[in-house]
Amino acid sequence: MAERVLAANAAGDRVRLVEGDAREVEIEEPIDVIVNELIGDFGTDENIYECVAGFARRHLNPAGRILPERLRTCLVPVEYGAEYRGVWREDFYGLDLRPAIDFPCRAEAVMHGLRQRPKELAAPLVVEDVIFGPAMAEQRHRIDLSLEVTARGRLQGFVGYFGASLAEGIRLGNYPCYETCHRANWNWPVSPPVEVVPGQRITATLNARLNMIAPGWTMEWSLD
Repeated sequence: MAERVLAANAAGDRVRLVEGDAREVEIEEPIDVIVNELIGDFGTDENIYECVAGFARRHLNPAGRILPERLRTCLVPVEYGAEYRGVWREDFYGLDLRPAIDFPCRAEAVMHGLRQRPKELAAPLVVEDVIFGPAMAEQRHRIDLSLEVTARGRLQGFVGYFGASLAEGIRLGNYPCYETCHRANWNWPVSPPVEVVPGQRITATLNARLNMIAPGWTMEWSLD
């Protein structure tokens, strides 16, 4: 398909296509710019780290660039409100929907694109901050987190989102999701909800499993 598109636009003689695994493929000459679109809904959950790191190490020109330049993933504990899990409350248009959600949830994430910013119960915490280049450190797959509660509310879940710097002054993110955003948020639900007050501390461990997108990333947490 790529060959047909190039030919239709008189570019077939100026573009060379190489089919291969980015983690293994070999290119004969240094690369000036690496452009990739492996940004997942939770930042690195589409193996962008593994693919780009190895390719850049082998092939990027010392003065070359990578787009995106930087990818930051954040996690924040929230009370959702009516848009998402907030519907499971005592009075939702006259209905008590609490029994439908009062059961243990799986540890895996649930995808839902939040169009409205929920009530944040603590400051968002940076989970990963990846600056792309040939000398990238090894990615962590067990991430220990600690957050201090700053607002009274009902802890209904944790929202994961990303912010990417594509180039100077050009950013891409998914929190909250704008109308044309095709990336959603990964949400780790807390069921039943837990009342929290300022000063309490949430400790959590995120298991970012290798070669697996975020629904397979499990989270364990506790409240002190």
